[in-house]
Amino acid sequence: MEEVQEVELAVRISGDYAAWHEISHTIMWDYTNDIKTGYHSKEETEEALEEGHDRDYSDCQMMNGILYKGKYYVNL
Repeated sequence: MEEVQEVELAVRISGDYAAWHEISHTIMWDYTNDIKTGYHSKEETEEALEEGHDRDYSDCQMMNGILYKGKYYVNL
């Protein structure tokens, strides 16, 4: 059985208005394992975390999640 690892992740959530069908999320960086998880560089991720939001439709924050069988899970 594969091990479940608790991880700290930088997560960006985006959407137009407050509707579930408009929301998407991107795991930008795994800080626990220092792994790039998408197409953002660590520098871009840290800038997004510092800003918190991009004045459009996205917010970025640190979240706890789990890594299981190569997939990340967060509780939105």
